Amino acid sequence: MFVDSAICLTEDDFVNATLTRRADQFGLDMTIKRKPAKRLKKLTAENIGESLAIIIDGVIISAPVIRSESGAKVFLTGFRDRQQSQRLADLVNKLVD
Repeated sequence: MFVDSAICLTEDDFVNATLTRRADQFGLDMTIKRKPAKRLKKLTAENIGESLAIIIDGVIISAPVIRSESGAKVFLTGFRDRQQSQRLADLVNKLVD
């Protein structure tokens, strides 16, 4: 997978992440601070259909496909199971504490 070296968001840009179940899938509801949310909105609007790598400590944790423009409120899906979703939520929340 090609990963662009440009960084859109860092741990300082997140407010929180919560494990959520919608229909038959687990995902993460994440809240992003206002200024970085504007960067994310532009990035997602320009890259619908592309993958967005989520990298923590140099490791790709997930690479969901961008389905729509996102801003301050983001819902990520595509995790194997509840445990994988929960691990990412825990990682994000640990970083923002």
